[in-house]
Amino acid sequence: MPVPDSFGHSLLRDLWFDGSWQQWSGYLSLGLSLLGLSIAVVVKKRLVVPVTRSHPWRPTHFVLGVSCLIALFAHTGFRFGANLNGLLMACYPAVLFSGALSEVALRVAPGMQLVGWGKPGKRRRALIRIHVAALCPLPALLVVHIPTAYSY
Repeated sequence: MPVPDSFGHSLLRDLWFDGSWQQWSGYLSLGLSLLGLSIAVVVKKRLVVPVTRSHPWRPTHFVLGVSCLIALFAHTGFRFGANLNGLLMACYPAVLFSGALSEVALRVAPGMQLVGWGKPGKRRRALIRIHVAALCPLPALLVVHIPTAYSY
């Protein structure tokens, strides 16, 4: 996608088109994603002693998701790219937004039942399934994306 001439020289231009900035922001996004995934696995597999169930982990997981969204913006500027890069870019927001929506569904669950929306647990479980399903192709897409980025 060409950049307009009026864009001028700015930090965003350097961030999105300088290879070293893209490399650092990409690895930051990857690291934050792996950290968020590891927290989810540790809590799900009960590898830590549950002090207060999973409540302290949820905000941490959410903050990592928001941080990953910021790093993704720094890495791509939300340009989707083509082919597998576009698919990778579509998967990341799907993972992030479905996770955020499942957290919102958890927070407003008591109110949802009061207004006659049925059982909110089903909606939250469906959002978590979407969250996990969108997460599944990410490792394979990253394995293709990283070497491809270095070869071009």
